[in-house]
Amino acid sequence: MQANSQPVKTITLDSNSEVQDFHIDGFAESYGVYVNTLKRFSLKHKLNVSVMGLGFLIAVVGLAISLLGPATPRLMSWDGPALYWYVLNYPGQLSMFGFAVVGLGAWLMKNLYPSPMAYLRECYLFVDENGDELSSDIDIRHCAGEQFQAFKRECASAE
Repeated sequence: MQANSQPVKTITLDSNSEVQDFHIDGFAESYGVYVNTLKRFSLKHKLNVSVMGLGFLIAVVGLAISLLGPATPRLMSWDGPALYWYVLNYPGQLSMFGFAVVGLGAWLMKNLYPSPMAYLRECYLFVDENGDELSSDIDIRHCAGEQFQAFKRECASAE
């Protein structure tokens, strides 16, 4: 997310409690709007969808040739093997390659958008009741929807 794209909201937490549950009103909607905006205007998203579509098309062609293609393709010895001959001779590998491209596109898509936790850390500032920043002193877990838990980090004692 770009800096200063929206104002940072502050959340006040109790600095004395080890574990604290808290609720952020409107978090699910704001995160959803952010991700949908990225999907709509992101070139990376469109490229990933295209790669996945191409992989699916390659896999379907390989499966169709496996099921409907000739049992023994002919090879003209004076011309040598052409791309068409390789496609007819190796439809299983073609299908596997197509599904691998779909899997690669899905993996890249998963890592394309920030997680709800990254969005929370970037858009919200955690402070204690005195106004001191707690963001580096706590770990946060996203429970579900708009529910979160904050854990106080344990400091290693210097001996």
